Amino acid sequence: MGVKAVIFDLDGVLIHPDFSIFKQARYEIIDYLRNFNLEVRPESPFFKRVYDSLMEAFGDNPSKVHVIYSNVSKIAEKYELRALKSIKLHSEAYYILYQLKQKGYLVGIFSLSGRNYVQHALSLLKCDELVDICVSRDDPIRPKPYPDGIYLICKRLNIKPYECVFIGDTILDAQTALNAQAIPIIVTKDNDYIFEEREKVFLLNKLTLDSLLNILASIKESAGK
Repeated sequence: MGVKAVIFDLDGVLIHPDFSIFKQARYEIIDYLRNFNLEVRPESPFFKRVYDSLMEAFGDNPSKVHVIYSNVSKIAEKYELRALKSIKLHSEAYYILYQLKQKGYLVGIFSLSGRNYVQHALSLLKCDELVDICVSRDDPIRPKPYPDGIYLICKRLNIKPYECVFIGDTILDAQTALNAQAIPIIVTKDNDYIFEEREKVFLLNKLTLDSLLNILASIKESAGK
């Protein structure tokens, strides 16, 4: 047993947007949801809060949930596309993904952002052809930290969740991977990164090819014992 796929979150890992723009999106979404007598706090996990509130209020009417959540996604997308104008790209993103492909790994993207944003970002990174699969907020999944996105990727790639790593930059990403029984790798400069299952999470101070390959090698070694 070993790692067959490397799945990347997008924001904070391969690209670095102005997150204040996303905060503006949350407040417009909160105002929109008040039309349905729903109150959602702006803190993470925001989209889970939105989804859970919709299910609690209108779970017996799936079409209504779908329409409202789709409108929420459209509001977020408006701000996401604005953020693309000032994002900073990970300078080694293409090199890292290319080398992973050369070494036989499948490469996926799993982002809470919308499909248009993800596709535009990959185009800016010039990584479109290096990615085997992308799953975004617009796919038929529950939002992070629900494991649905990783499950969908694994289903489409015909692998098991424990055969992939998920690289993110937040506790939410780590929880998502753990909920799916995938292997979390978190890019953070916080060496005191602590939560209940911290011992199951690999930490990277900076995402580089060598640091990632070292982790993948250690996972392979542990699996062989």
